[in-house]
Amino acid sequence: MLHLLAIATSIALATASGQPAVEAPACSVGARPPRALLLGDSNIHGSLGTELERALQALGYRTDRFGRPGSGLARPDYYDWLDEASALVSAADPDVVFFMAGGNDGQGLTPLGPGQRHVAYDDDERWDAEYAARVVELVSLLGAGERPVYFLSPTNRRPRTARERMGRVRRVQQRALAGLPEVAWIDMFPLTTDGAGRYLWRERDPQGHLQLLRASDGIHLTRSGGKVVGARLIRELIAEGLPIFGSDCPPQAPGSVMAPEGRQHPGRRQPPPAVEGRGGATGRDAPPPTLRARRGSRSSPPSGR
Repeated sequence: MLHLLAIATSIALATASGQPAVEAPACSVGARPPRALLLGDSNIHGSLGTELERALQALGYRTDRFGRPGSGLARPDYYDWLDEASALVSAADPDVVFFMAGGNDGQGLTPLGPGQRHVAYDDDERWDAEYAARVVELVSLLGAGERPVYFLSPTNRRPRTARERMGRVRRVQQRALAGLPEVAWIDMFPLTTDGAGRYLWRERDPQGHLQLLRASDGIHLTRSGGKVVGARLIRELIAEGLPIFGSDCPPQAPGSVMAPEGRQHPGRRQPPPAVEGRGGATGRDAPPPTLRARRGSRSSPPSGR
């Protein structure tokens, strides 16, 4: 374990500095490099997803990434991860899946289908039960039990109400996933909190220059924030048992960034209210041909969510 943590630290430092990572142990997946699929909200769409993708590639993984800003498990009328997950996994055929959500879920739960009722956020018992059920169903669709699934919680943040709601979201996620085979819940709050216990928003770089780690909304990570939190995250993932592969893996094609444009849902055209806020979301959105040809179109998300 100490050897793995030393490698993780070296890779994290290389990721944060932009330098090549150290060589990792040998590939052991056979004739192809191991594949990682990154899915989730604006964090995966933006700078954190970019840095996690780079770090995984340094560990020997071929990566596919798709982040849908503004999404989560509360508003399937906006984007339905439970409806899209199986196709995304099938298209990527990953050995490991990372999913990040919850930052947009501190609100009422819209129905998953006809005959179901909206669950108000202040209906504590029903909300907790329904949200937990969605979390468990999602990791099942991502292949939990057949491949490792890492579920990343929402981050710490400046707005007090949003921060308090994220506490509840995290607690329900953690309880729902406890004990499930090949599922690891990663708490992103400690990774986005400073030494004084406040949300992490600035830090000095190795040259001593002060760098802002959050966008003006106090929620989204800047490019520098993605590098800092990404370095912390990759260390945490390896400590949780993420396999490391080496430079003798077969050559990697550049990872694609998936953007399925899923089925139309009658009456599901309204964008979600902004919970995570605006700003800090960047990413690429070219859908792979397998999904583009097979699935219909969906309206674009609100800009920057």
